[in-house]
Amino acid sequence: MPLSSYKTKKLRFVFIVYWFLLAYIVAALVWWFIELNNQNRQMTTHDISQLKKEAPGYIEETQKIIEKEKRKTAQYIGEGSVFFLVIMAGAFFIFRAVRRQLRAGQQQQNFMMAITHELKTPIAVTKLNLETLFKRKLDEAQTQKLLLKSIQETNRLNALCNNILLVSQIEDHRYNITKEAISLSVLAQGCINEFSSRFPQHAYHAVITDDIFIKGDQLLLQLAINNLVDNATKYSGKESAITISLTEEAGKIKLAVIDEGKGVADADIDHSPLTIHHMNQQKLSILLVEDEENLQEALKLNLELEDYEVTSAWNGVEALDLVQKEHFDLMILDVMLPELDGISVCETIRLQNNEIPILILSAKNSSADRVLGLKKGADDYLTKPFNLEELLLRVSKLLQKSKQLTARKPVEQVYSFGKNKIDFSSLECTTKDGSKITLTKKEIMLLKLLIENKNEVVTREKILQSVWGYNVYPTTRTIDNFILNFRKYFEEDSRNPKYFHSIRGIGYKFTE
Repeated sequence: MPLSSYKTKKLRFVFIVYWFLLAYIVAALVWWFIELNNQNRQMTTHDISQLKKEAPGYIEETQKIIEKEKRKTAQYIGEGSVFFLVIMAGAFFIFRAVRRQLRAGQQQQNFMMAITHELKTPIAVTKLNLETLFKRKLDEAQTQKLLLKSIQETNRLNALCNNILLVSQIEDHRYNITKEAISLSVLAQGCINEFSSRFPQHAYHAVITDDIFIKGDQLLLQLAINNLVDNATKYSGKESAITISLTEEAGKIKLAVIDEGKGVADADIDHSPLTIHHMNQQKLSILLVEDEENLQEALKLNLELEDYEVTSAWNGVEALDLVQKEHFDLMILDVMLPELDGISVCETIRLQNNEIPILILSAKNSSADRVLGLKKGADDYLTKPFNLEELLLRVSKLLQKSKQLTARKPVEQVYSFGKNKIDFSSLECTTKDGSKITLTKKEIMLLKLLIENKNEVVTREKILQSVWGYNVYPTTRTIDNFILNFRKYFEEDSRNPKYFHSIRGIGYKFTE
């Protein structure tokens, strides 16, 4: 069983007490050796003082006493060394055992967190589908699709439970591995058919050589192949192809699962347009960030039936890219996402001064997880599985907040200070001497960030995160060069700036 947080802390405390006692024992051992050795010297001195120098055999008796002292010293050293080695050997084995137990406990905790998410997701999908069927009047095709998805998620839940039982049996050494001749070709093809049914929007390509047999445990082999394909499905883009290759060459079997996720090109990030605000848009727009396809489809269906315009994203990187390019009235955000987790997405959006309301949907239901999500900028936190009516009510409340923000803070495209004027939409500006120049996108983003926080210090960390993003961190010297350019463009005296100030060791400030 996984170690609880309390048990882990208790074990750490016992571990610290043990090392303290060990240090005390070693110190006591050294102290006793010194005391015994001193006593041995004193006894030698006393015995020699009892001898009469005039007596015959004085030298021989003295030599015997000295030899006795040396034997005693060697005895103390030998016994002490053995005792010390026994103590240190015991300490080493106990240290290794405790460290292994702590690592196992941490791994088990991580496993339970992951498996909780995997278990709750099919439950959430099935519950949402059934609530949708109960609440909505859908046509026959939509009804059949939701029922099929529910059956698929039920089968997935059953497979997950079987895997948990299998892992438990393996941990307790109760699982008997059976080696039998298995058609690996049939096993791989069955896996592809299952994933093609579960994720019809993905393109699965099979390059499988027929009649490849192997001796092994069928259940464990199937679990291994499923895990490989599942990871490729989860961490590749929606439109990317996944190839499962099974070949045999020179008596060696090679199984390869290759995904072709394109990711986000640097060029797309650097040259993406500034945020586009659809002023004439009538429907409220929602960005739905969820990597589980069946759950995403069910959520999107219900939101669209409420007359919302829904855009879907499959991972954190894609979500941030969409937020930079388009305007959304609300974001519904999963936490456990591929490439970039939901908490990091939320934090990055807030650092960019984007006030879009964010509703987190997560299988993580501890108070610590909720507090973390809200601290990082989420407006609401709902755990899976959830009630459909409650979800729609929370969405409605957050969209009302979005309307208030939009009405209260219209976007100002042109900003003037002194003799200078900046047009954020066209990237053009008029400088102190009346000349017109075109700024880069990064310069415009930095100017906008400083002006939005007028008379306040903006830290270097916030600038790097907001302007250059979560995955590209230039040196802080780059910011210094930008500020120098701003002073050159807009300040009457660049050596005595009026608008752009450097706050040593902290960041920068725009004043007017």
